[in-house]
Amino acid sequence: MAWIVLFKVLYEMLEDPNLKVTYLVINALDECVTDQPQLLKLIVQILSISARIKWLVSSRNWVQIEE
Repeated sequence: MAWIVLFKVLYEMLEDPNLKVTYLVINALDECVTDQPQLLKLIVQILSISARIKWLVSSRNWVQIEE
């Protein structure tokens, strides 16, 4: 349920016509052991929706994250 709420909040943010370029920061993505695939999918979905959202993600160089 939390993923649905998070996606809805981010999507509503993207729909705001006053939104300028927005930076979202995720530190130590590789340390996210619970629901990491869902978080990666969320990042990809948001990337495909808007060019106004920029991601800054730090992580170890792991293949599943790099893909």
